[in-house]
Order: sequence, then C-alpha cells, then structure tokens
Amino acid sequence: MFETKKLALVVAIYFLMITFTVTLGITYTPQTKETNKNQEEFEKFKTKTEGSLKEKELLRKIKQLHEVNSKGQTDLEKLSKAIIKYSKEFDIPPEILVGIAHVESRFNKYVEYKGCIGLYQLNERVHKLDQEIKYDEDYQVMKGCEILTWFLKIYDYDMMKGLNGYNGRAYNNSYADRVMRISNMIK
Repeated sequence: MFETKKLALVVAIYFLMITFTVTLGITYTPQTKETNKNQEEFEKFKTKTEGSLKEKELLRKIKQLHEVNSKGQTDLEKLSKAIIKYSKEFDIPPEILVGIAHVESRFNKYVEYKGCIGLYQLNERVHKLDQEIKYDEDYQVMKGCEILTWFLKIYDYDMMKGLNGYNGRAYNNSYADRVMRISNMIK
C-alpha cells in the first residue's frame, strides 16, 4: 500500500513539473553523447530538406493535399507564408510543419477537438492562447513551432520522439509515422 502511494506521489510530482515547465517555458536539456548524436542527425535531416520548398511550390503542394482531404476555410496562401517564415525562425523543415497541420486538422484552422483548436490542435488551457487571434494561421503556426521545438529539446532532438511527444506520447505511437508520410509526399 505504501509503495502505491509513493508511486502515485512521484507521478503527480512529475506531471506538475511538466505543467510548470510548459507554462513557464523552462527547458532543460542535459548534454550527453546521445544528445549530440541526435542533434547531428537532426542537423543532417534539416540540411537535406533545407530550402527544398519555396513558397509557391509549398502553396501548390498544400493546395493539392487540401483539395483531396479538407473542407476548411483556411487561407492557404497565408498558411504557406507562415510555414516558410517559422520554419526558418525555429529551424524546423517546412515539410514537417505541413505534415503536422495535415495530420492534426486537414488544414482546417477552425477545427476543435477535446479542448484543442486549429491547424496544430493547440490546447487552449495548457498553451494560454491569445483569444483574439487564436484562429489566425500565422499565430497557429508560430505556436505549433514553439511546442514542437520544446518537445525536440526534451527528446534530445530526436525528430520521431519529438513529433510523438507533440502528440502526447513519445513511445508506442504512430503519429510521427503519419506526419513523416505526408512530409515525404511533398518533398
């Protein structure tokens, strides 16, 4: 009985720590050999995709995916500009950002599911969204990039774990595979 209470307390403290770090934007990344290896792999991945999509080409590919899979009222031109802008600012390949937006919302900035909204399914309670601009494409892409960057740091820049962490579970999760499938389609 004592062990069960002890475990429950440890889990509760862990979740409080995560909540505070997300809310306050605190990050901790221990430098290990594994971290350095993952950072090198992440850099190689970015280099392969860096500059691979220009704005007009990205817009064309988003429109193709959108026509097939979506009925949202998102301004796709504004979305593609935001993706290019924030992919450079946050050092995230634009194909990954397109993949997340497609998997999360099928490019519908108004979609809401279980307290999450928009293109990147941002949790309103956890991420304290600005209510006046929460449906703006640029704002949603920026917030999605902030969150993904945080998870990439937590998981030592391992893209698959970072993507799965973004989805809520770093392990035993097919989310990253779905994002990468879309990402690879538009390269």
